[in-house]
This record gives sequence, C-alpha cells and structure tokens, in this order.
Amino acid sequence: MNPLRSILRMRLSSLWNRALNIRTDSLTKAFVVFFGLGNVIGIGFWVSYESFKFIDNFPAFGAALSAKMISLLFFALLILVILSTVIVAYTTIFLARETDFLFQHPVPPRTILFVKVAEAIAFSSWATLFLCFPVLVAFGFLRGAPAVYYPETAAILTVFLLFAGLTGTIIALGVAPIVRALSGRQLLVTVCLLLSLIAWLFLRSFNFWEMDGENNLLILDRFMSQLTTMHSPYFPGQWAASAVLAAAGENHAEAFFQGGTLLANTLIFLPLLSWYGVRHYGPQWIAARSTSRAGQVRVRKQAARAAEKPDRKHNPLESLLWKDILVFARDPAQLSQSLLFVLLMVIYSLSLFRIPRYLTTESLQLLVYFANLGAVCAILSSFTSRFLFPLLSLEGRAFWIVGLAPIPRDFLVRQKAIFGLGITVTLGLVIIVVSNLSLRSPPDLFLGAVYSMLLAGVCLTSLATGLGATYPVFDEDNPARIAVGLGGTLNFFVSALAVSVLIFLEALPYLCFGHQPARTWVYGSHVLALVFTGCLSLFCFRLGSRCLLRRDF
Repeated sequence: MNPLRSILRMRLSSLWNRALNIRTDSLTKAFVVFFGLGNVIGIGFWVSYESFKFIDNFPAFGAALSAKMISLLFFALLILVILSTVIVAYTTIFLARETDFLFQHPVPPRTILFVKVAEAIAFSSWATLFLCFPVLVAFGFLRGAPAVYYPETAAILTVFLLFAGLTGTIIALGVAPIVRALSGRQLLVTVCLLLSLIAWLFLRSFNFWEMDGENNLLILDRFMSQLTTMHSPYFPGQWAASAVLAAAGENHAEAFFQGGTLLANTLIFLPLLSWYGVRHYGPQWIAARSTSRAGQVRVRKQAARAAEKPDRKHNPLESLLWKDILVFARDPAQLSQSLLFVLLMVIYSLSLFRIPRYLTTESLQLLVYFANLGAVCAILSSFTSRFLFPLLSLEGRAFWIVGLAPIPRDFLVRQKAIFGLGITVTLGLVIIVVSNLSLRSPPDLFLGAVYSMLLAGVCLTSLATGLGATYPVFDEDNPARIAVGLGGTLNFFVSALAVSVLIFLEALPYLCFGHQPARTWVYGSHVLALVFTGCLSLFCFRLGSRCLLRRDF
C-alpha cells in the first residue's frame, strides 16, 4: 500500500473515531468554538467594510489608499506566517513524537517530510485564513465585485499562505543545524539580538523620532511609501495584491496572470523539499534526536549531582515551579515564540508615543484609553491561550508521576495558575504602565487601567489553567497542536468574552454618565469587576480540579 495513502487513511480514521465518540461536553465545546469563530468572522467583515467605506469617502485618494492597504495586508501576512511557520515547523518536523512513530515504519523520509510540512503550515496559517478572508470579502462587496471574485480571492489567499508557509519551512530546515550547534544560552542571546534588529528596522521605517504631533497622519503613508519592496514586481505580496485588485475590477486575465505567477513560484519549493527529503532529512532527524538525547543525558547528570549534595527540604510549590521554568526555558519553540510576543508588545507600546496630540477632546481620549486596554488584554489573551493552556498537557504521558505524588490535584492546578499569573501580570502591568504613560492618561484613569489589568491577568490565567485541566491532551507533545485544538480554541474565545465583559463593566459609568461620572459609580464598577473576576476564577479552579480529580492514569 502507498505510505502516503496509509497516513491519510490513518488521519481520516482518527477523525472519524473522534466524531463517533463525541460526548455532550465535546459537542457543547465544538458549538461554542464554531459560534465564536463565526462571530470573529462577522466582526472582521463589519470592521473591514466600515473602514473601506470610510476611506472611499475621500474620492481624491480613497481608491489608491485602499489598494495600498491591501498590499500592506499581504506584506504583514507574509512576515507573520513565515515567522510562525519557522517556529512550528522545527518542532513538528524534528521533535514531534509522531515523527518518531513514522520513522519506525517503512515510510520514506520524503513522505514523512511532506506530511509534517503540510501539518506545520496548517497549524501556522489556519487562523490567518479565517481572519483575513473576511477583509477581502468586505473589499469586494464594497467595490461591487462579481460573484467569481470570491472563489478567486479564496484561491489566491490560499496559494499565498502556502508560499509563506513553504518559505518558513525552508528557513526552518536551513537554521536547524545552527540551532542544534548552539547552547541554550547562546540560542537565547542570538534570538534576542535578531528580534531587536527586526524591531529597530521596523520602528526606523516609521521615522518616529523625526515627526512632530501635527504630522502624525502621514505616518501610515510614509511607512508604506518607504517599503519599496512591498510595491516591487518581484515581491510575492505584490502578486497577490495585484491579483485581488484585478479580480475586483473584473480583469480576470490580469488576475489569472498574477495568481499564476504566485502559484508557479510556490511550486518551486516542492522539488527542493523532495530533494531535501531524499538526501538530508533522515540524517538531520537523527542528528536532532541525538542532540535531544544528549540534552537528556546532561539533565540526568545534573540531577545526579544535585542528589549528591546535602539534602534539604523542598517546598512542593517551589519544586514544581522550578520544573516548569526549566522545561519552558529548554524548549526552543516555546522560548522563541514567547520572545516574539514580547517583541510585539514592545513595538505596540513604542507606537503609542506618536498618538496625535490634537486628540484633546475627553470623548476621544476615553475611546483611545479603553481601546488601548482592550488591545493589551487581547495580546495577553493570545499569550495565555498559547502558553498557559498547554502547561498541564505538556506533562505528557508521564503525568502519572505527578498525579501519584503526595499532593492534592487542586494544588497542581493552583501551582500552574501561580506560575502563569506571575508571567501574565508582570507583562500586563509593564505594557499597561508604558502605554498609559504614552497616552498621558490622568491619574484616576491610570490607576483604573492598572487595576483592570490586574483583574484581567487573574481572569485570563484562571481560564487558561482551569480549562487546561478540564480538557488536557496528554498524548500530544506539540504545544501548537494543543493550543489550536478544540479546547485551546474554546479557551481563546471564552477569554475574549471574559475580557470584553470586564472592560464593559469598567466602562459602564462612562457610557451611562459621560466622561465625568461620579466617583461612586466608578468605584461601583470596580467592585462589580472584582466580583466578576472572583466568581469566574473560583468557577474555573473548581471545574479544573474536579475534572482532574476524576481522571484515571
């Protein structure tokens, strides 16, 4: 039997068995996920439609600015998908347990490589497809595009994401020997230097330090004008943007030409991957596994040396926290992705220094204030869904060791929450303080933002740890797959809903009584937000502890 066909049949059988064994809670979880995904798509379409509609109100430059925005969208997608695929592909291709399983069978390395590459691209770009397609649909709807525009745009976006994913895969395969040659400390320093260089180049392109408050509306135009690569005829984003614009204008010949150019350059990667799979993938996988085993031997030696030292009493909480810190720091994928999140936070905070100074009305200041609070909470929600939700699942099949330890199960849930809370609250407080200093918020709003961020950190951490204990996946060692599963997606949508409710409670006095409500109403909203946070956290902890207690090993 063809090995590729066998693997596909195995995947389809696995999905079918999961569908047959679906239970009431799984059905409810799936409904919530699809309902939340539908709301995200609907909100994305509405926001995009209103934005393009507002731009079209300026006939002198509206059409040109919309075209620039489409080009900027594909430029951003290319960078984000490549970075995401580089991180996911390395773990999926070299370190995943399923890859070990496939190598134990008579499956050619080239077949394994193509299967794992497809899996890495799917994990790194599926959310991008659902978030960006509504933007292009709104653009075509406003332009009165024909019906054939929508399948053409879907095909163009799919091919573009494949191009970006394959580019990231090639980069991951190229840097894999370098990553294995570096120690953990050297890898951390190298990643920090690269991210700092990227951040400096990105901020330098805005010319932040040369602009005054009256010219801030020119930032976007200057930024896109300086990105000459974005408008180059050799840039893949330009091919995709030109194809979309041509399809919206019913110029199907141009759309076919630009889309064909993008597809042809995408197919170039296939013989390269085939050659790598035949000649180098097997030896490189063996080298990666030997490096991993060498690291395990080094860990055993360190544990043996620690055991020879004079014994002292270890606090269970301290021991488990130290274990999680070491496991997190020794995982290159987790560490690099966390640094990428920190980089995004730094860029966002620095960009707020250039908010126009003529936003002097109190209504606009309040709008920017709560929008900033929502943006910071959204970033933290993504962080907790990606890193905190898989924490318990990453114990893996050896979880029985921790499960049989002389500690209660609810203590384990609390330990994961304390570990996540320290990271989440620290990052949240730093970015909320910097952003509100950038916005020059008055003292009462500044303190309110800090208070709201503390509550948001507790909410997000309790949801991630509680739902992570309710829906653990102990047979999966890839945190990306755990985070994008039904449980992780459910946690992301519930976290977004919880943060929305929290911000609504904090903004309620201003919505009801204007920009200067009585202090009694403001304090009342703080109390309501505190009660909501306490009830939600208590419910999540009890739910996670109860489900973990009923689990057998």
